[in-house]
Amino acid sequence: MRELEDYIVEMENRNLEMGQSSEDLLTQLRLKENDLQLAAELGKALLEENETLKKRQDSIVEEYTKKLEFCVRLAPRHFPANEYEHGN
Repeated sequence: MRELEDYIVEMENRNLEMGQSSEDLLTQLRLKENDLQLAAELGKALLEENETLKKRQDSIVEEYTKKLEFCVRLAPRHFPANEYEHGN
């Protein structure tokens, strides 16, 4: 994410510079090409991070599902049904 913050700062600075000096078309095209490359790299990094987070979430869900199933199996032993009916 630090790269994204650096990119935003760079773009803000470049916009200020462009207003103060006139750049030729070739330089502008090179800058846009660089921007596109960086955007593609950032997009790829974000997709990879998203995939990592999804895998972690799936792992956590699986872990807690197993724990919940274990608790449900144990509950009848520790809390017989008649205790629920009588409010004890």
